[in-house]
Amino acid sequence: MQIDVEYGEKTIVLTPKIPTIDAIIADTFKKNILEMLDKKNKIIVLDMSNVKFIDSRGLGSLIYLLKNVHQDQKLVLCSIDENVYNIIKLTKFDKIFSIYSSKSAALQA
Repeated sequence: MQIDVEYGEKTIVLTPKIPTIDAIIADTFKKNILEMLDKKNKIIVLDMSNVKFIDSRGLGSLIYLLKNVHQDQKLVLCSIDENVYNIIKLTKFDKIFSIYSSKSAALQA
């Protein structure tokens, strides 16, 4: 699985290069993301711009990531496709995650 990584002084931006986060890929997705994190990354931005579909296992992997980042870290989502956002909103995950319209907005927050 390809995930583009951009490091800042205290930030990391992770951009999965996959069109779906579903039952087939969810476990690999969360494992790969967690392996890339370091305690010095205070803000973790998950750029979802390439993801066009997410199922319940994909949503579960996002919750898993949220629960498994260090206490002094913050996981935020950005650049979410409209269809994926509708699923996130329907499941009320928009109340759990900080969501930004763009990567730059997420980094400025």
